[in-house]
Amino acid sequence: MPVTILSSAAGLFACLAIVGINVEPPPIDPAPTHIVAGRRFRIICDWKNQKAAAEALRVVEAVWPIVTESWDCDEGFAESSEPVTELDVYLYQTIAAYESADAARTGGRFRENLSFSHHQDRKARVALQPPCSDELLARSGLPVLTRTMLAHEAAHLAVYSLIPNHADHPEWMTEGFAAWAATEVLLADRSIDSVEADPFSATMLTRARGLANDKRWPSLKSIITGVRLPFKLQDRYAIYWQLYRFLNQPQYQMKLSEIHRHARRSPRSNRLTLELGDFATRQFGGLGGLKACDAEFRRFVMEARPRWWELTRSMEIRGDEWIQIAFPSTRASLQFDKPIQATSFRVTGSLEFLRNQVDHGESAIVFHGNPDASIEIRFSTDRSVQIASVDKPTGRIRILGQGRLENQAAGNHKPGPHRFSIDIGAGRVAIGVDGQPPLQADFPAGEASYFWGLIADRGTAVIWRNLGWSSGADAGK
Repeated sequence: MPVTILSSAAGLFACLAIVGINVEPPPIDPAPTHIVAGRRFRIICDWKNQKAAAEALRVVEAVWPIVTESWDCDEGFAESSEPVTELDVYLYQTIAAYESADAARTGGRFRENLSFSHHQDRKARVALQPPCSDELLARSGLPVLTRTMLAHEAAHLAVYSLIPNHADHPEWMTEGFAAWAATEVLLADRSIDSVEADPFSATMLTRARGLANDKRWPSLKSIITGVRLPFKLQDRYAIYWQLYRFLNQPQYQMKLSEIHRHARRSPRSNRLTLELGDFATRQFGGLGGLKACDAEFRRFVMEARPRWWELTRSMEIRGDEWIQIAFPSTRASLQFDKPIQATSFRVTGSLEFLRNQVDHGESAIVFHGNPDASIEIRFSTDRSVQIASVDKPTGRIRILGQGRLENQAAGNHKPGPHRFSIDIGAGRVAIGVDGQPPLQADFPAGEASYFWGLIADRGTAVIWRNLGWSSGADAGK
């Protein structure tokens, strides 16, 4: 995310230089361990992992042509008086290393974001997220969440390099464009199949649909006039991203191109946001034209069919292989968008634990049948399987049944997947794993439908495969 910083420390160094005292500011980043350079960008890592660095470089290099085309810039174009040089993207292996760099550069303003870009030094800083061991990176590659953040920040850096008045652009333009460009990069390199199928993007779609359903969806006028929308940051970004997706439809691309061209050519001014709002309004034929598009914009948002709601990150989808990696401090939690519409059903699939940052890993499938309680089927690397009931108002956990995978080899992380089947209905729940006799427990009377999802405990990495459910003649995924 872009930020303009003029710290008191920077002013102090400038004053000392005037009176002839040579003072070197403390380094913001540690000495780089591994650097890979492309045509426009450099990836600077604080640890050596050639595969991760090469994947990161491919992501950020793919951003440049999207920026030049969207902003009507030739490949070598720069209206700035400064030449276009390599743009540095720092990639940190640990959250602590990123936080240290953020504290040095912005005073910790972007500590929670785990990525930011800075227009004054034209550098971006991104944490590897979720944190992964080298072994996990070798197995699964650079996480999609990290790729998304790299592309987002690289889009900011490219705009900083090409558009001199970028700091005066409204938030809907700066963040909406960066979010849209990042999605385009991931779609093009097949990191994601679609925005509806990617949990990160699907969650933004779900967030936007929720605003529209609650009749809180803002008008086009309120967005493009540049006034800060009265929503929390995640909701604003979802709105801006949706606006760019909407305006990149064929019938609106010319209007968006004209808005970009006008923004690029305008002189720097603290009134540019308002002036761009007026210009964009004229592109739509005035306030009446904007209002006429409001219903179409809302319909565009509501027509999306996201498959997921990611409560806490991170999950990525690779066909029938779903890789869930939890951050060290929180468990990852994903809910399917559509409930299981049945009182009795079977869920089948397999899971495989991957070595990451914890000795003990735990994952679960959770079923929400009523507002007061949920059922979790828990799998652990210590060979245990549990059926647990969770009281939602209090968080109290009651173990209904537990067993062990007796045919699993001693030690954690048995190679290969564990195949399971879960049957729920008729007041019972049963879980069978790897062909063993099922573990059973009493279960409250069946509900009419169940929302369900997947959980990975803190620091756990797991692959879910071929998950699906069936009930009689009905089946779905």
